[in-house]
Amino acid sequence: MGGVKVGRSKASLPLQVEVECLRPPEDFLVSLEQHLLLVYTGKTRLARNLLQVCFHHRSVLSLLIRHERFRSVTRKQDCS
Repeated sequence: MGGVKVGRSKASLPLQVEVECLRPPEDFLVSLEQHLLLVYTGKTRLARNLLQVCFHHRSVLSLLIRHERFRSVTRKQDCS
């Protein structure tokens, strides 16, 4: 239990997860403990749904950035 581990699996069924135990330097673990916050909500989510939400937010953010750049260029042209 505990420690730092990496889980890997191939994109095939049946799913088989290979776990590798890592042994990072002690100063890394101390830094990680000082900066890591885990929040348990008790809610279950499908990874697929989580990825869909992330991609949606990223797409919306990208559109907002492009819109703001367009507005900035338009304002500069209006001032000329």
